[in-house]
Amino acid sequence: MPQSTSFLKLLFAAALVSMSFAATAQAADPNGTWQWKFTTQGGQEIEFSLELEAKGEALTGELKIGDRSTEVKEGTFKGNEVKFKIEFERNGRTSTVHYVGKLDGDTIKGTTEREVNGEKMSRDWEAKRAK
Repeated sequence: MPQSTSFLKLLFAAALVSMSFAATAQAADPNGTWQWKFTTQGGQEIEFSLELEAKGEALTGELKIGDRSTEVKEGTFKGNEVKFKIEFERNGRTSTVHYVGKLDGDTIKGTTEREVNGEKMSRDWEAKRAK
């Protein structure tokens, strides 16, 4: 009898581990549209919409800010980490913003980093999956 009890415990543990991996794999899906807002120091609210598509560890997409859009570059998705950069031009100068975030279900939380006049600036961002 003890041998069959041990086998049942082992089988139960294996089932729990298997379900845990399935839940993690399902939760870690960056594909889709992600949205968030940012309020400037002047009080203006800016809406962001990010369309992402993962193929293996490669991440592609497009970021829309108001009526402008830019391509996601150098995107990667490993485990639950989203990482990419965007470039945009303003007043004849190209600016680059690096995004890093952790995906948890329908939320990506992370930081952005950009360089302005030789000074690195960072800001938190939190995007929600569009329903």
